[in-house]
Amino acid sequence: MCCKIIIPIFKIVVRSFLKNVDNFIKVEKRGIVVRAKNFLISIFLFILFVSLYWCSVRTQQGQIIDVSILYAHIDYSNILKISAYTLLTNATKIIVICGVVIIVLIGVFKKEYKKTLLVVFLILFSNICTQVFKHFIFSYPDFSIVYSFKNSYPSGHVTLIASVMFGFILIMPTYYKNLMRYISLIFIILFSVSVCVASWHKISDVVGSLLLTTGIYLLFVSIFTVNVDNSFHSLNGKIYKYKYSLCSIFLGVLCIVALYLIYFESLEANSRNSVQFFEITSSFAFSVLAVCIKLLLIIGVSFCVNNLVTRAG
Repeated sequence: MCCKIIIPIFKIVVRSFLKNVDNFIKVEKRGIVVRAKNFLISIFLFILFVSLYWCSVRTQQGQIIDVSILYAHIDYSNILKISAYTLLTNATKIIVICGVVIIVLIGVFKKEYKKTLLVVFLILFSNICTQVFKHFIFSYPDFSIVYSFKNSYPSGHVTLIASVMFGFILIMPTYYKNLMRYISLIFIILFSVSVCVASWHKISDVVGSLLLTTGIYLLFVSIFTVNVDNSFHSLNGKIYKYKYSLCSIFLGVLCIVALYLIYFESLEANSRNSVQFFEITSSFAFSVLAVCIKLLLIIGVSFCVNNLVTRAG
């Protein structure tokens, strides 16, 4: 009689245990796969970061194209220029300081102290790396193109904003992650466009800073973050489709190729003559190409890296 009661109960317990073990193994496998992907993507982004530096800074052809896009004659309205300067000079510090404080408060409220420390560390580390690369590791060869430039690769302002926004994405509760993704995207695009409008940075500086910051975040998240947020991964099935951002990047690259094929010979011939050089970059067709390159690359890369960090968190 006892056996008839005990055996069915034992079977239920064993089945329940095996089911839980199977689910645990699946979750662990998924976590390992996601972390491995993040690690490999981070390495790929670092390779792109160094490759972009080599192409746009270390070669004469890259410098000519990069500088010509920077100095394309675009009649921005005074309101747009003033807004860009105000955003870069006055608003940046306020946004960064308030952002870090809010990130810490959210982490303390969620009682995720280790994750909060990791996010604050990543914000600091990303900006330190940017300054180290810019001032100590990378140099700007002088090919006597219009003016003598100091190295500005990668952009410190873009790194500041991107690192804080990515920190918000990682620390936010699951329910608000999707909203934070769009807020982050707006801020990154806004500051990336502003440094271009103010002529503070070349387009390669902006893209390079986004590649570096994203690579650092993905690398450390793949190493230190154990739990994979499965509930968010199923929250929006379309969130990780990169086809539109990749199309934007591809079109931006096509515009660079078109600019190179049409204008490079004349730009190279007049690279030491600032008057003639600026006459070429002031033409309507050149300006249109330059604007398309900036907008397409900024929007495409911002969407892409934003989704990568959202997926990693």
